This record gives sequence, C-alpha cells and structure tokens, in this order.
Amino acid sequence: YVSEASPHLPGMYIMAVKPQFYQLAWVDANGPVVSPRFKWDNLEPLVRYLYSLYIPPEGHYLVDKSLVPCKPSSHSVQAMLESPEDSLTWPVTVGGETYNHCQLSVWAGGVGRRTTIFQKLFPDTGRLMIKDGFRDERKRFAERDILAHIHATGILPGVVRLIAAEDVKVSADRDECICTIGTVRSNGKVARRIKTRLLLGSCGQRLSRARSVGDHVKAIYDAVEGTYAVFI
Repeated sequence: YVSEASPHLPGMYIMAVKPQFYQLAWVDANGPVVSPRFKWDNLEPLVRYLYSLYIPPEGHYLVDKSLVPCKPSSHSVQAMLESPEDSLTWPVTVGGETYNHCQLSVWAGGVGRRTTIFQKLFPDTGRLMIKDGFRDERKRFAERDILAHIHATGILPGVVRLIAAEDVKVSADRDECICTIGTVRSNGKVARRIKTRLLLGSCGQRLSRARSVGDHVKAIYDAVEGTYAVFI
C-alpha cells in the first residue's frame, strides 16, 4: 500500500522486526525480494541495510526526482483524508518541461505496471494528462509507438493524442533510466521494467459514465477504429 500511494518512489526498502529476528526486503514494480530471517547476533545485514538507505546499490532507485509531491497548503487533516487527490498536487517533468500543480487522477497497484495518471488543468485550454507506468522491456509493443502509428497520417478521432513520451531518467545530469532490478524467470530470462512517461493531449471517461446507449456505441466504434489503425 505504501508503494501504491507513493508514485514518486520507484522502489523502497522494508525492515520487519521481531524479538527473535529481523528480516529485510526490497520492493519495486517487479515485486518483493525478501531476505532470510537474521538473528540479532548477526548485524552485518542490518548495517548494509542502513548504508543502502543513503547509498543504494546499483539498480536500486529510491526516488524519482522528476516527480515530487508538494506539501498541502491550508487543508485540514479531515479534508486530506476525504479527498487526497485534491489536497496534494505534484510538479511533473516531461519532455524537458515541468507542469506544476498536477492532480492525481488514477493510481494502480504497487506491483506490475504501476499505472499512475496525473491531470493538469488549464482555465482556458482544457487539460493535459500525464501517464506514468513501468513497461516490461520484453513486450513487443510500447504504447507510445502504437499511438504514434495510429496518428501517423493525421489525428484519428476517439483515440488519445500523444504529445511527448520518454523513459524517465534517474536525474537531469545522468543518462540512465529508472528501472526495476532484474529478476530471473522460470525460462531463465532476466525481466526488467522501465519507467515511462507519456504526455497526452486528450482524455476520456469511463464507460460507466455514458449517458445513453448511443454513447456506448460511439465509444466501441472508436475502439474498433483504433484497433484497426494499429494493424493496417
């Protein structure tokens, strides 16, 4: 739940403590990696754990510096509990530009793709959507490539428009992408997930919010047209 509520933390260390032993874990989008149980007379793993909080090992990314939550202004604790997406805003950097006061719109689980969507509202020009996620590098297609192909000959109505897309870097001065640690699958291949960010120029609504049967039919038609455009 902590990782689900913290889209700015690509991974995190966890320590479980009991009188008989302690146990360490690393959690990222690939899932948890848990240590054996260490007795308290063995403190070397604990020292390594504390050291990693300040200088993490290679491939362990603790913070996404392009996505930092802003402190709530004058919201009460009760207001934050009732509507956290309105109380907490995020400056999100994509395509070399920072969009301030973005609101959290959708957030998925803490393991897997970890899809997170922010919206940036403009008083006169509508809104932009920023979509974060961890893409499995073994997948054949990337969402940004599919959207670029769909709109290659012009904007296709009913399909979200792509403005910019990038693999999220560790920092502005390091040409290194945020990714999960590699895990070995049953087939012997190493699997990683790379954090990607899309800047989208349009958005839609859930089908459950459709006002009529006609709206449902139009949405299904748009989905069919978009699917057709991918394969032609």
